[in-house]
Amino acid sequence: MQNYRKIANILAQVYFIKIRGLLKLHINSTAVKKLLLVLLILPAICNAQKMLCKKIVKTTDRKKAVTSYRSPREKHITAIREFKDMEFFGLHLYLKCDHDLTNAKGITITLSDGTVYKEDADLKCQQDGGSLDNRYAGSGNGHYLVQGFMHLSEERLSKLLTKRIASVQLNEASALIPEKEGLRIKGFIKCLNETKP
Repeated sequence: MQNYRKIANILAQVYFIKIRGLLKLHINSTAVKKLLLVLLILPAICNAQKMLCKKIVKTTDRKKAVTSYRSPREKHITAIREFKDMEFFGLHLYLKCDHDLTNAKGITITLSDGTVYKEDADLKCQQDGGSLDNRYAGSGNGHYLVQGFMHLSEERLSKLLTKRIASVQLNEASALIPEKEGLRIKGFIKCLNETKP
């Protein structure tokens, strides 16, 4: 994003000089530069959202009559939307922890504005090195991967379309979500919100 701003700022200065020269006006240069900067950055932001949406994976199981959409797996979160008899829109959350949380319950997410959502969902816990994800596999050091699903109600969904996830807690295991991951998940949720069965 920084590169887009630098390029847009340079282009804004060039266009400002050309426009001022053509119109031979004494225009407030700062205001015009800001306007041109916005006009040049806006398409880049829209293009970035389109690029995220292209990464959504659609699968269809004709036998079960299920159409699923999934975001790419980030370090802690995957966004999912499924259409069957009922629609499911949710988050697949996963964290590493140092102790076994088999039969544990409880998911908490905190958004960037401080909003907290809790769900008393069952969690799945597996010793590190399992088949869930290569990023967590192979250390054999006694770590565990705990995961769970959080349903996105209309209220939660509307909030997640505008705010990023800042932290996740699965029972006792917790993690701060890096801003980049939170913003990508927010973008993926926007893409999934537009999908149809």
